[in-house]
Amino acid sequence: MSQYDLCVALLAEITRCSIEHHKQATDKQMQFAKFAEEQDRTFAQKVPETRDREKAGEIQTRAREMLKSLGFSTEQLVRGWIGEEQFSLRDRRLQMLVYRCLTA
Repeated sequence: MSQYDLCVALLAEITRCSIEHHKQATDKQMQFAKFAEEQDRTFAQKVPETRDREKAGEIQTRAREMLKSLGFSTEQLVRGWIGEEQFSLRDRRLQMLVYRCLTA
């Protein structure tokens, strides 16, 4: 196999990997969008006042302030909201959130 043939084969493999990576990223985004829609719908059913945009905005503001007081950054909250960052229940901040709810 010539050096040219090796370069062509390598380029073809790089292209294939790039396409596969893009497909996986797109699939992940679509799965998260479906998950987010289901979660938002279920939350709205359980907390009907969030259907009112003004009340929902107030709740979101208070929630964001509380989570920031626990140590989450704005970037972490945004990335978590859009599914780009995950938080473990072992995270001290989530443990503090549960504790606050239990002792409120």
